[in-house]
Amino acid sequence: MFNRITRGKAVVGGLTVTGNLQQIRSVTNITDGGSMVLTTAGILGGINTATLTTARAITTPTAAALIAELGSVVGTSVKYSYINLAAFVATLTAGTGVTIVGLATTAATAGTASRWQVVVTAPTTVSIYRIA
Repeated sequence: MFNRITRGKAVVGGLTVTGNLQQIRSVTNITDGGSMVLTTAGILGGINTATLTTARAITTPTAAALIAELGSVVGTSVKYSYINLAAFVATLTAGTGVTIVGLATTAATAGTASRWQVVVTAPTTVSIYRIA
């Protein structure tokens, strides 16, 4: 039995891996302000941070933008982390075509992190699941 990760296929000896292994490529700081946006590049980079000056909402990219990068194959997914660098609540809000599943807030404690999995749920929709 093998695990399906995302797109593509590789065979190594007796181990078969279907998909792309995600590696952390970058850390993206989301600039504090009234209109905070998590970018597709930030999600694909793997780690996002913000130093908030008050409680803020951070909006995800649209499903269309995410699907443009991930592809439209249902079940395709990628994980990313958000790290709160200040003592204010950060709330993830959904861009068009995106559904947030689970607790959308990251606690108002500096250093608190949340882990998310972005999943293509249909050719035009994405769900972002809170997994930790």
